[in-house]
Amino acid sequence: MIADTGNPCALIISQRNMATMKLRDALSVNSNFGLLEGGWLRIQMSQLGLDQEILGYASDAVVNATKASSPDFEGLVGLPLSRLLEYGGNAHSFWIAG
Repeated sequence: MIADTGNPCALIISQRNMATMKLRDALSVNSNFGLLEGGWLRIQMSQLGLDQEILGYASDAVVNATKASSPDFEGLVGLPLSRLLEYGGNAHSFWIAG
């Protein structure tokens, strides 16, 4: 995932990943990338002590844009999810904790 703290969506993933991860539907929204399909997702990061349902979105256009930075990226983490964690760093390192 690529972090974008200026993004108001907690998580944006591919349509394929949303289809396998979605717990239930949520309202979709329009963005400058087109329609973002809404869905409630359960995010578990045991090493960070995070286990929570969040409102996420699916957009292959957004995922493709993140892959322009690195083909390993599978989506985007925005400010609402980032606020659940403690993070920091500088030009040489990055850390994240629950």
